[in-house]
Amino acid sequence: MEDTLSLEAEALRRRHASTILLVIQDADEYSIDQVKSNLEAKLLSPRGNHEPIAYIIPKWHIQTWIAYLAGENVDEADKESYKNRYGRISELKHAHSFIDRLADFCRENMQLTLPPDSLISACEEFERIRAAL
Repeated sequence: MEDTLSLEAEALRRRHASTILLVIQDADEYSIDQVKSNLEAKLLSPRGNHEPIAYIIPKWHIQTWIAYLAGENVDEADKESYKNRYGRISELKHAHSFIDRLADFCRENMQLTLPPDSLISACEEFERIRAAL
């Protein structure tokens, strides 16, 4: 994926249709800002403020977000608990309700109680997606 980001971004920039390039990468032991910087460095030209290239960067696993959206207080430093408990859900249609809930939170700019930092970042990126549609 990382080797093709620049090519995908340039193809998107040449299109005149409503298109979004959605880049999803776990941050793992890196900070969200480090991953964004690494992704930006792969582009031939910097991502514009209103350009429809969105970075979705969960800390370890997307299951952390599902756990949060299911009502749990989460610790993004925990590598395994959420993956083990929510791994199956993230692979099934059941994940759609959590994704819809996240989209609603982001769309309405709702104040979330103790959200994971990576989820806050995803909501900021949601604006790029919404602006492109």
